[in-house]
Amino acid sequence: INDAWGRAFARDATNAASDAGISVVLTAEFELGGAGIQRAVGRIAQSGARVILCISFPQDITTIAKFAEQHGLLSRGYAWIAPAEALSPAIALSSPDPESTMQQLSGWFIVSLDMLYGEQGIRFQSVFDSEPLLHNNSDLVVEDIAPTTLAEAIAGAPC
Repeated sequence: INDAWGRAFARDATNAASDAGISVVLTAEFELGGAGIQRAVGRIAQSGARVILCISFPQDITTIAKFAEQHGLLSRGYAWIAPAEALSPAIALSSPDPESTMQQLSGWFIVSLDMLYGEQGIRFQSVFDSEPLLHNNSDLVVEDIAPTTLAEAIAGAPC
């Protein structure tokens, strides 16, 4: 999203990826609405990126998925990561074609954008610092995998 929040998020995500040894090949900002999203998804397709971090408002996710499918970016070898808020079942159910939208969004990795403040943030950081595992809602556990290995594993994962 090409606004102050989206640009700051992209900057922070790029810095975090760089710190982890992951190369960011493109930041594709877009204005809200179809034409801007279509251009951004086209740039992603041309970039050769295989793992896409999609930061958008929930109302744009079906449009993003539609253009991603048109560019072949939802096939095997691509991994999309998006906020949980953007991938709620209500989003697909409210789309013109819920079945197609559910199929387009199946397999996307969901992350939470909840900010951890105060005691909750301190507690999370202490666990994160002492625990070598990354857990997600699916009980997937990743132990000390190099970023390139993880990216290769995601890219080769069956859809």
